Amino acid sequence: MISSFFLLCLSVSIPLRQTMITAEVHIGDKGPYRMLVDTGATSSVVDTKLSAELGLKALFKTELVNLISSRFVPGTRLQTLRIGALNLSELEVLIYEPKEARRRDPSIRGVLGMNALAQFNFLLSPREGKLEVGAKRPVGDGIPFDWNEGRMVVAGRMGEETLSLVIDSGASHVILFRTPVAMAKSHSRLSTLNTLDSNRQERPS
Repeated sequence: MISSFFLLCLSVSIPLRQTMITAEVHIGDKGPYRMLVDTGATSSVVDTKLSAELGLKALFKTELVNLISSRFVPGTRLQTLRIGALNLSELEVLIYEPKEARRRDPSIRGVLGMNALAQFNFLLSPREGKLEVGAKRPVGDGIPFDWNEGRMVVAGRMGEETLSLVIDSGASHVILFRTPVAMAKSHSRLSTLNTLDSNRQERPS
């Protein structure tokens, strides 16, 4: 999920489009509900009001970890979630308010994270803000990716270094967690950053 906070980051100007990618989903026989498509989130989310409307019961609690804090939130399993003609069953979702996404689009009712998206082939169209399920592979070279804690990671080059980069459709900036040698002389600046609200989930013992 995306959240907003201040971060001391490298003074790199890389323009990114601010269009949010969304999808219309049905939960059981109810819907459609608009959900944010977030490839940087390992978990899917439904907001607390929608959870109450659907009569969902919490089945577990999970530690939600972001870049600056952590907290425990309830979660449950959806019997069915439908995106177009595609049905997902027994999908685990967390229950909390996606405040930053709702601030940017009040119609957002939840998040489709990688635990849902990894179950099918999809195409993201950032300019249109659309998720296409079962779309044909577009023309062009394919870029291989690996998995790291449930997220897609690609290799990038900066100078002589290879960087591992998470593909995050919910982030507003390119985020580097260390300074590459090629940027050693760059200056830091204070920026407002929209990024994941959670980057992994752990079951408490």
